Amino acid sequence: MDFSFWLIPEKNQKKFFQKIIDNLAQKYSSCSFIPHLTIYYIPPQNKKNLEIKTILKILKENFNSEEKINLQFSHLDFSDIFTKTLYCQMKTNQQLINLYDKFKKFFGNYSDYQLNPHLSLIYKNNMNVKDKKKEIKKLNSLIPKTIIFDKLSLIIRDKGHIKKETDVLDWKEIKEINLI
Repeated sequence: MDFSFWLIPEKNQKKFFQKIIDNLAQKYSSCSFIPHLTIYYIPPQNKKNLEIKTILKILKENFNSEEKINLQFSHLDFSDIFTKTLYCQMKTNQQLINLYDKFKKFFGNYSDYQLNPHLSLIYKNNMNVKDKKKEIKKLNSLIPKTIIFDKLSLIIRDKGHIKKETDVLDWKEIKEINLI
């Protein structure tokens, strides 16, 4: 089992990004997923007996009064990494670093996850570079300059790392916290 902590965009922006993700998934025969920015990740091999009830207790006691996160969009980019096939790179700010550091404080013994704030638009193995560049060109002017994240979600997947398109279907949201 792995644990991911996601920041979810506010309602209207979530709808905006969901439409992009859904359209790209349909166009390139992939699977859709919830728009998110991973703030922290604990892979299965590093779990060291970490239980969901422990995580939920930590979240309840330490993360219930977090503020909404406002991030500036930096640029669209792509890579050969499955989870960064095509994505919106975000600029890091002190508010995000503070939240990341808080996760690191509580979960650093379980993972050395390094923050790289991005919002993926498609997960696709072997998507060709020409198509990635074409999509960036189409989408670049549409992405909002500021993206507001108003929810924090605990996501689990009990089958290990995601490596193929259908693996995203196994994600389960366990807890959602509204950011104030």
